[in-house]
Amino acid sequence: MTATQPAKIRRVAKPPMIKKTYYVPVRLYEAVVEKTEEREESVADVIRRAFEQYVGEDA
Repeated sequence: MTATQPAKIRRVAKPPMIKKTYYVPVRLYEAVVEKTEEREESVADVIRRAFEQYVGEDA
């Protein structure tokens, strides 16, 4: 009997990231979490998109 090889995980190069802490109203955060769960995305994805739209996608 042969052992199966574990699946290789393909990693995608990401730009350097910085971790920051921001304060938001609880109701806003809860609404965002609810919507991200419906859309199967992360809060971090939403925040990154908002930053990109704010400064322009070329930043």
